[in-house]
Amino acid sequence: MGEVMKEYVAGFIAGVATVIVGHPFDTIK
Repeated sequence: MGEVMKEYVAGFIAGVATVIVGHPFDTIK
């Protein structure tokens, strides 16, 4: 469970970070 959970959480955080960082740039455009 440990390794799979870490990868899942890392992917989830990366996805959220992409949305948070990418959204303002989309709004500016």
